Amino acid sequence: MFGLFLALLYAGYHYVGGTNLFTIYQLSTSFLYTWYIWTTVVLGIIYGIIALLFLLGGAGLGAEKGGMIGGILGFIGGGVLSVLMLLLVGVSRACLIIGTILLKQALIFGEVPTWDTTKLIFGAVLLLIGIIMGRSSSSSKSK
Repeated sequence: MFGLFLALLYAGYHYVGGTNLFTIYQLSTSFLYTWYIWTTVVLGIIYGIIALLFLLGGAGLGAEKGGMIGGILGFIGGGVLSVLMLLLVGVSRACLIIGTILLKQALIFGEVPTWDTTKLIFGAVLLLIGIIMGRSSSSSKSK
């Protein structure tokens, strides 16, 4: 959501500078794509560390409560939680990135710029799904 706000500010900056609207659209979607790529890399590192802690924590708790078998079961349980967490974040980020790519490709430059409405609609829907998934996973963590 913050990336959309920054892209809007970026578009406003270019609009005030006198850039035409089609170029502003391309620049803004390129900025948004770059933003989502970099934040995905950073979040991937953070969530990777958290997933490793889940694995180790599950194994430690299991070993403390149930010995060697408990440690193995805790490791498996921590692994399942890690995979589910990474899957949710990965699908959310993939929707954001693919949606932005489709939005960027929706504008076709030619003698007269035209829109590929299929890419525009699917890109907007994927972007919306990615935002909703990202918001719902972050709000469920804060409860």
